[in-house]
Amino acid sequence: TQGKTALKRLLLGSTAEEVIRGARIPVLVLGPKVRSKPSPRKQIVLASDLGSNSIRAEAFAAKLAAKIKAPVLIVYSLFEGMHPVLQNALASSRPPRELLALYQSALRDAEKKLEKKVAAFARRGIRASFRVDSRSTSASQTIVDRARPAQASMIVMGTHGRNLLAKAFLGSTLRGVILNSSVPVAVIRSRG
Repeated sequence: TQGKTALKRLLLGSTAEEVIRGARIPVLVLGPKVRSKPSPRKQIVLASDLGSNSIRAEAFAAKLAAKIKAPVLIVYSLFEGMHPVLQNALASSRPPRELLALYQSALRDAEKKLEKKVAAFARRGIRASFRVDSRSTSASQTIVDRARPAQASMIVMGTHGRNLLAKAFLGSTLRGVILNSSVPVAVIRSRG
């Protein structure tokens, strides 16, 4: 990036970002904190937003898990998907009762969706479990933190590029996971 303006550096990004943005196939990224010796345990951490951006990543994780006979841990960050105003209200010392009820309902809904995903993996002969993080405001930190105790050998994530501006930047969650993960990250575009 020598001699380039700050805006050009921001828009162009690294070679890895360029590949991720343009790839129509899964991309395996080894971030700066990837350990030199891979985990002997085969475990895949699948980061899910429980929406359409995760469908292809879930299919990829299932296919890989079946091939290498690895269990899958599905990680979902409930707090990250909330509007910042709701995050702040819930983080207050005394959130309104109605808001807490809404939050509990969202948590139950997420758990039901995750149970269905676990059952879908089981029908394919793949052991799967899930973890919902309902406290952290950073999905990327949640994903990285869940990968450590699971001794994951890989994190699988979906990403999207809805328009030209969105394609110019990696999502903040994906960027955070790549930069902080000690294991490789497989990035699967949600749309071809």
